[in-house]
Amino acid sequence: MEVKRRTARNLVAKLSSVSEHTRTQALCELRLISKHDPDSRPLIANAGAVRYLSRTLYGSSPTTQENAAATLLNLSITSRASLMSSSDFLEALSHALSNSPSPAAVQSCAATLHSLLIAEESYRPLIGSKHDILYSLLSIIAANNAPPRSINEALKALFGIALYPLNRASLVRLGAVRALVTLILKDERSGIVEDATAVLAQIAGCEESEEAIRKAGGIRVLGDLLDEGTGASERIRENAVAAMLNLARYGGEKGMKEVREMGAKVIKGITDLTKSGSAKGKAKAVDLLKIVVDGDENANEGLNPITSATESLIPSSQPPLSPPRAGESTPKISLGLTYLFHLVPSLLGTLPWLLKPSPQSSHFSFFSLILVPSYLAAPIPILDTLFSPFLLQENKAKDGFGRGLKDEIGFFSRAPVSELNKP
Repeated sequence: MEVKRRTARNLVAKLSSVSEHTRTQALCELRLISKHDPDSRPLIANAGAVRYLSRTLYGSSPTTQENAAATLLNLSITSRASLMSSSDFLEALSHALSNSPSPAAVQSCAATLHSLLIAEESYRPLIGSKHDILYSLLSIIAANNAPPRSINEALKALFGIALYPLNRASLVRLGAVRALVTLILKDERSGIVEDATAVLAQIAGCEESEEAIRKAGGIRVLGDLLDEGTGASERIRENAVAAMLNLARYGGEKGMKEVREMGAKVIKGITDLTKSGSAKGKAKAVDLLKIVVDGDENANEGLNPITSATESLIPSSQPPLSPPRAGESTPKISLGLTYLFHLVPSLLGTLPWLLKPSPQSSHFSFFSLILVPSYLAAPIPILDTLFSPFLLQENKAKDGFGRGLKDEIGFFSRAPVSELNKP
């Protein structure tokens, strides 16, 4: 280990040499050592290499920038604290992302940011506060001639930044939504679209995203990705579901409305993900499907029957009650609303019989006075005489019916709102 430590110190010392050839040779050796020998990475960082490597990113030589950026990427794997404690490290990365003539250097700088953001949550607020870095990454994905790998690395870095909720509004203000939507529309490479939709799903998790997504036509793009005809990969469709779910949760009433309207059009694609997606994808598809179905009264109108996976999410209506036989007690039901639907037509159906005077049942005339207005105001329904047996028995009509109605109305008044609003 001592030999490795001396080697690291000697190579770092050469980075300050006046000879460009010596500096270039030292950079090449540091890059190879940091790549193949994990034990040497903290030794190189502790020898003060980060400061020299950061300064090298300001140079004009593409080769030296490439070697310096690759060495920083290798050090970010195990020596993250040494990188972040250097005062000019982030500024140097931002400069290289915007100005480096070497695509390889740009890719290594973006990959370094991603490595730091994924490994340490505490770095996300700090890096997200550097608007120059955010703008540089967005410029890469918006450039027409950017290499695919540069776009991929920039998207991964943006994803890490968007993992911190307070960074999402900053990305929206810098135009991230339009850049991402445009990239999804124009780029046919599956890997890039997957990463772009993943970033968009994260950014959708803030209030500011609704207006930006709406103006950029993002909700329509997300709906198209869920359509079977587009042939999008499973990961792309899962990201689209996640984006719509976040938009519904954080986009206010407008966001919720837009998601419901679009979700109703692509409900088949959402339903498919509840069966074939990953564990997280299935869970998000289930949540989105609940929002679409429960939030829209006509969500299922005109659609084919929903598959079994979807039916498990939507409470089925209670089966109709059968008329009780003589001697049997009133059947128990789970919802007072269903009971009420059977109660009204049953009472109306018995009116022709109730209006006949009976010497043995003097209370029938009392019921007639109460029910005549209803009889005149509505047509006679099908004779579903659910409670006729009770009325035929004098004691049960006087005592049992009143208790049954009181019990069911009491249950109805205690039913939770979520139960009453279920379709």
